[in-house]
Amino acid sequence: MTQIAIMRRLLKYIQNRTPFDTGNLMDSTRIKRVAPNVWELYIEAGDDPYDRNYERGVAPYIPFVNEKWTSARWRGRKNPNENYWNNAIERAIVMLSKILKGELESGSDTGANS
Repeated sequence: MTQIAIMRRLLKYIQNRTPFDTGNLMDSTRIKRVAPNVWELYIEAGDDPYDRNYERGVAPYIPFVNEKWTSARWRGRKNPNENYWNNAIERAIVMLSKILKGELESGSDTGANS
């Protein structure tokens, strides 16, 4: 399996585990090659998580989807999607290590789109 095929499979794997309402969050999930043998998987979030005038394929609300609900508005209810990104990535690491028949090591965080 080529590197590109593996990365496309990874992207599809994550997208299939993304909460779905309108599909925008799934469409905002991206993967790109940043250097030879270095890939970045991220959600295109834009700049302002409170911006309601975002374009399709940009999900500024991602922090509210993945994180714990703390607002009184939710009356103590748990976010059903809490940690979805973290959990999907952890499962994807296992999937990738099986495909690659080895171990994966964490790269450095560039801080961009993280």
